[in-house]
Amino acid sequence: STDDEIATYAIRKEMILVTFDLDFCNPYFINMKLRSIILRISNQTPISVNNALQRLDKAIDRMDVLPGTLFIVDDATIRIRTSHS
Repeated sequence: STDDEIATYAIRKEMILVTFDLDFCNPYFINMKLRSIILRISNQTPISVNNALQRLDKAIDRMDVLPGTLFIVDDATIRIRTSHS
């Protein structure tokens, strides 16, 4: 599937896309109202991925994840981009 097909599916199903693919950082996808988490962690084992997602979960603490929200999670920081900021 293409990135566009994946994004369209996730938007239609109201899903949050979790990926290592930096192509989804493109403003095109944010403007499509895709909700996404881009993992930029050095260790991509399942344990490290789970740890990164738990860090994100604690950081957003029930924040409304609106359409067009992009989280970029690396080893030390969490950045947030939105289509409405």
